[in-house]
Amino acid sequence: CKFYAIHLPLTLTRFVEPDPNHTLEERVVYWYFAQLDNNGSNDINKKELKPFKRYLKKKAKPKKCARKFTDYCDLNKDKAISLQELKGCLGVSKDGSSMTSGSQGTRQGTKQF
Repeated sequence: CKFYAIHLPLTLTRFVEPDPNHTLEERVVYWYFAQLDNNGSNDINKKELKPFKRYLKKKAKPKKCARKFTDYCDLNKDKAISLQELKGCLGVSKDGSSMTSGSQGTRQGTKQF
């Protein structure tokens, strides 16, 4: 599953000033993470992840990629997605290039979202 140019659905909540040192891809992930993290816990729990999973189910090919998203991205298996886990899962690195499975370290499998 690859989502290099994923267009995230718009939801209007709080806005966090972007860090000018971040790449555009990082800024998008930070922004969308803040949109999903409704309770400000710095992770996205199962309930908060529902809008993103609904979006993935519409856009992901094959469909099983959307169903397995949480399992695939939740490296520490705490049933929540941290910002670092989301960045890794979406393949966003500091230089804006897509990360390869070799640079992801502990992620299981070879496919990126």
